[in-house]
Amino acid sequence: MTHLLVIRNSAMGDVALTVPAVKAVLGAYPDIRITMLSHGKFAPFFYGIDRLEFFGADLSGEHKGLLGIWRLISKLNKLGPFDKVLDLHSVIRSWMITFHFAAKGVPVVRIDKGRREKKALTRRQHKIFKRLKPSYERYADVFARAGFPVVIGEGPWIADPQYPRPFMEEAGLLPKKEKWIGIAPFSRHHGKNWPEGKVQQLVMELAAIGYRVFLFGGGEKERFKLEQWASHPLVRSLAGQFSLKEELGVIQQMDVMVSMDSANLHMASLVGTPTVSIWGSTHSHAGFEPLGGGRSLKVEIDPADLTCRPCSVFGNKPCFRGDYACLQWIEVGEVKTKIHQVLDQ
Repeated sequence: MTHLLVIRNSAMGDVALTVPAVKAVLGAYPDIRITMLSHGKFAPFFYGIDRLEFFGADLSGEHKGLLGIWRLISKLNKLGPFDKVLDLHSVIRSWMITFHFAAKGVPVVRIDKGRREKKALTRRQHKIFKRLKPSYERYADVFARAGFPVVIGEGPWIADPQYPRPFMEEAGLLPKKEKWIGIAPFSRHHGKNWPEGKVQQLVMELAAIGYRVFLFGGGEKERFKLEQWASHPLVRSLAGQFSLKEELGVIQQMDVMVSMDSANLHMASLVGTPTVSIWGSTHSHAGFEPLGGGRSLKVEIDPADLTCRPCSVFGNKPCFRGDYACLQWIEVGEVKTKIHQVLDQ
């Protein structure tokens, strides 16, 4: 049986997008097994996948720094031998790991991130505006160059996540009586975050219609804000309530999710939940477009009307205009229209 080491660390959304390619390869090639190396906290994305062993790296602790990388390589050697190493990340840390295996004669295949194309798409002047290959297709390309071509099928890719039914029953949320709408209003970078006042307005208007609204978030500051917003009896903050495995199960129960260009968008896609996505300084053409049918549910300002869009691949660049018009110009009614498009179906 061919044994592959597959490497992808980085942000949650990036790791989530590897799942369709990994599952497609294992489904198409029964003589393959995979050791998946990623952050330990992302293990729930890979639970229950046959012939896959997940190895969680502790990159802020045991495996931090040069000495930590060598500890990590030592542990990986014990999990081998590997027939091929696939680097889906292609950064200094993964290069160090792959150089070690290449020196031992193990074939290595690295991802082409399309950095030059992305720079042309997001530069301030003389943009080349076109749809670039999405990340999940780039991951599939790595497998193809390793000798295992696949076609990414339709989801859901996580079919049976853990649903915290006892918690929901104790909270009086079951049996389900209303339409459930999840809203994940935050992302890591300011250039992706719709103004908080508009998010609050959306939450209140949806609750006034009679929908039950669930708010998702992570950090302490986010939790405090979401708890303040959850003043209506039909609005509840779920920030910090669940593990990642359980949160995937809760997201699967939503009738529709609303998310920024963030990990929540891709998590919802993995479990098959329709998601209205809001895009500001970033654009799905840069490679992080929604999986499945979510392309028709995007809310954004047309780059023809705001020619500076997109100005960033990740949303981490400051707005040169200073007003974040790409987010300010998006109206609550536009988002509600997309939500009702899902609910009416």
